[in-house]
Amino acid sequence: MKLSPKSKDKLDTTHLIHDLKSRSIKGTFLFAGARVFNTLIQIGSTAILARLISPENFGLVAMVLVGLELLMNFRDAGLPTATIQRKTIDQSQVSALFWLNVLLGFSLAIIMYFLAPVFSWFYNEPKLINITYVLSLILIFEGLSVQHRALLQRQMHFRVLVFIQVFSQTAGKVIAIVMASMSFGYWALVALPVSTSGIRFILTWIFSDWAPSRPRKTQNIRDMITFGLNLTGTNFINFLHGELDNILIGRICGPFALGLYSKSRNLVSLPNKFITWPADDVLIPSLSILQDNPERYRLFLKRALEKLNFFSQPITTFMIIASHEIILTLLGVQWKGAIPIFTTLGFWAFFSIIQTGTYVILISSNKTRRLLNWQLIKASVIICSIVIGIHWGVLGVAVALAISSFVLIFPEILYCYKGTPFSIPDFWASVWRSLVASISAGMILYFLKIKIILDIENVFLRLCLLAFLFGVLYIGCFLTLPNGPKKLKDIISKIMGLIKKD
Repeated sequence: MKLSPKSKDKLDTTHLIHDLKSRSIKGTFLFAGARVFNTLIQIGSTAILARLISPENFGLVAMVLVGLELLMNFRDAGLPTATIQRKTIDQSQVSALFWLNVLLGFSLAIIMYFLAPVFSWFYNEPKLINITYVLSLILIFEGLSVQHRALLQRQMHFRVLVFIQVFSQTAGKVIAIVMASMSFGYWALVALPVSTSGIRFILTWIFSDWAPSRPRKTQNIRDMITFGLNLTGTNFINFLHGELDNILIGRICGPFALGLYSKSRNLVSLPNKFITWPADDVLIPSLSILQDNPERYRLFLKRALEKLNFFSQPITTFMIIASHEIILTLLGVQWKGAIPIFTTLGFWAFFSIIQTGTYVILISSNKTRRLLNWQLIKASVIICSIVIGIHWGVLGVAVALAISSFVLIFPEILYCYKGTPFSIPDFWASVWRSLVASISAGMILYFLKIKIILDIENVFLRLCLLAFLFGVLYIGCFLTLPNGPKKLKDIISKIMGLIKKD
């Protein structure tokens, strides 16, 4: 099939190379800002819905959402990422992947449909049947739209993607609030994710301006399917070992301990959620474009990781030092028992952030088999650590995660970076300044906190003072390091350039 010039424009990425750095930096800030905005909207809508809908109705929907979340791990089989990662791809290949995703979405929806009586029987709740039927529509919407979203990401239309994300989630919450105010009860909670997914599906089709060809047998997609299956396996393994700590703590230690732990883990994961994860959405298409140019690939990723670590490492370090003030300020005195858990998990988050880059390197380099192998190794170590740690309760699990995360840093670098454009010296070059500056500033702040700042009784004032002092100390330590002033000037100029451009 001969492609029209318009069709080629939807698939070709050569025109993006000249301003790749600017697009990537802007995309990261856009996604991070969208995540912050959506979090604020989530907090506000939850507060409203909690006053309009009973806890029992929340529980009804939550029972089904567990099963939906499990099936969502398989909703796209990693095929959209294969579309993003490929240096070149044609209309027939994308269309074939689209129809595979549609088939998968409908298949998962049918599985969800037939699970409805199982949910009803397991929880002894007849209402779950109709709830499950309606929620299964989400899997169909996802199957119909994932390739369109992949093409938008491939073309680095980050502003469009952020608009779709923010608008659909906000509209879904508004629909839920309106329905709740009209006494629809749990159906308002069901409508929230369904309407969000449906609106996202419609907007994605409109903005992508791409239509699939008719289903036909297509050559040269087997390696893309293999790529997707490896990635799906990786994500599923991450899902399983990521939930094991919550499952064991809830089963052995009870709901109170689980509440302390889960809230601490959610808070300490914020730097990952607002900085690292949004950057992954940008770096994968950017590095995929450069996969045939190893030197540009290496320099681009090195500079990107330098900037990511500049922000994420000090934030995580500060959370460790100011854990007492953060918990009491954000959650209140009743959550005081979470402080040691939060502090320990802070080390887990710090070591995890140092490993940032492995995921995007192996995906953009088309080494998903190695990624899957590493995740199997990593999951085995983490699961064994959690099983051992649970004998000492919640804090034991937190310590186990921190230790295993530290132990895995060096094997991960040695195994995953081998044969890629990014070397171990490149890795250390991108992390060492922020690492040294963060640890140095943290040690100085800890000393000042013990000797002086703890005398301040107002916890909020203490937190503000600690934040200000740490910021000054971190920048000061960073500037004293070799090439520190030059690196800092470069970061500031990039941020100011984006602000002026907007």
